[in-house]
Amino acid sequence: MKNRFTLANYKGRLVACTPRRLSPEDYPLGLFKYDIQSSDDGFDPVLIAPTIIVNHWGTMLSKKRISLDKCGYDKINNDLEFIELFLPAISLAEFIKISAEKEAELIALSYKEGNEYENYNLNI
Repeated sequence: MKNRFTLANYKGRLVACTPRRLSPEDYPLGLFKYDIQSSDDGFDPVLIAPTIIVNHWGTMLSKKRISLDKCGYDKINNDLEFIELFLPAISLAEFIKISAEKEAELIALSYKEGNEYENYNLNI
């Protein structure tokens, strides 16, 4: 688990993201893995699913299960449903240690105009 992850706000929950494809050996039990599919131009995330073959944008890990539709997807309908936090990359161990209070703080900061969270110190 030497991978580094960036943080994002996915529909109001903090998730850890990587551009890599992850296998079950790459993350601990208790985290939920979802592949992220990009639009055809390759830039914008458009949906998540357990496995994405075409237009794989990256992989995200969540501390809580995300509800998927009957086809096994969850669509990203607008820019506020997936917001990348431009903070330094962290390890999975650090992601797991982030408290619920700190998660709520980061989620709230992600909705503000500008990049106020860029100088945010996680203090993990």
